[in-house]
Parts: sequence; structure tokens; C-alpha cells
Amino acid sequence: PLRHHDLSRGPSLRSGFRLRAPASLTPAKRLKFESLLRRQVFLIARTFLSSLLAIFLCSATLAQSRRNISATSRCGVATVHQTVAISDEGQHSISLDQRACKWDKPIDLAGLPGTEYTATGVDDVQFNKSRDQGYAVGTVSNGDRYFLRYEGTSTLKDGVPLYLEGAWHYTGGTGKLRGLTGGGTYTAKPTSDGGMVFAIEGTYDVTPTH
Repeated sequence: PLRHHDLSRGPSLRSGFRLRAPASLTPAKRLKFESLLRRQVFLIARTFLSSLLAIFLCSATLAQSRRNISATSRCGVATVHQTVAISDEGQHSISLDQRACKWDKPIDLAGLPGTEYTATGVDDVQFNKSRDQGYAVGTVSNGDRYFLRYEGTSTLKDGVPLYLEGAWHYTGGTGKLRGLTGGGTYTAKPTSDGGMVFAIEGTYDVTPTH
């Protein structure tokens, strides 16, 4: 039967109850029963602690495998630009832009520095605010490519961006960058010649795929 536990006697359950040997057992069998019970409690506790340790080690390994990104880039004047006015009550307009970009402080992916990338985005503009989303396709030093998607917002003045910010994440890569994952944040400000300067932060990992 289950009885309220006594901390000074025998194995106990964390719920506050203690398992006791049936009263009908002989002293020898009672001793064997309690010994087996103690062993079961020990095995359960050891399994629980081993599981906690495995989870901790797995989390630590995953954290160590992810590498940091801290880079800056410069995008030129849009090579593709088209704006369509919606003419609704909110005075929305939709803009499509594509820019060629170079690295001032390159990203480094698996020991391969970035060389250039092309960013293509669609902006939903209303008054002096814009919701932005788009894609970038980049190349690293050995010719492999990476792909990412971004979403963010822009603050405008007279239709010209003053400040951009948002989040991005990798969607894949080729060659040594196959299995590329990760993401982070970006901020950007315009240059005097109509370009944009970006500051990019984040983490990444490359998991080989077969």
C-alpha cells in the first residue's frame, strides 16, 4: 500500500508517498523487495540526470556550431525601379527595386568571404512609411551562391528612404554552402549618390546535406 513518506526510512516518491513491502512478506523477501525498490529509484534518477546532461550538451554543441556575422555592404543606385500608385484612400504605392551590392566588410561563410550580391525588393509605401520585403542572391569567393529573404520597414521623406531596418534569414546555398541556415537583422541609410549602406548582424550554420 501507499503511505505518507517518512524521510528517515526507506525509498520514497517525490509526490510525498513511500512504497512499503507488503506485510505478508518474510523478513528475507522484505529485504529483497526494498533492495529492488531502492535500485529502481536509483535507475530512474540516473536516467533522468543523464537525459538532462544530454540535452545540455546538445544545446551547447548547437550554440557553438553557429557562427557570428557582422558585416557592412554598399548598394548602388537601383538598376531596376518601378512604382505603381494605388490611388486608394490610404495613398498607397507599390515599388519594385533591384540593386547590385558590394561588401565594405565582407561576410564570411565557412571560411569563404562574400564578393557581391543582388537585392530585389518590393516596398508597400504609405505616406512616410514603407513595409519592405524581398530577396538577395549572393556569391562567395569560390563562386558558390547563397540565398536569403528579408522583411523590414523604411522611414521616408519626400519619397526618399532615410532609414531602413528589418530581419533576414538564409533560405539555402550551393556547393559548400548547401545546407546554409541562419539569420539576423539589418539597418541601412542612404548615401549622397542615391545608394544605400547596410549594417548586417546575425548567425549562421552550414549543415552538410546528402
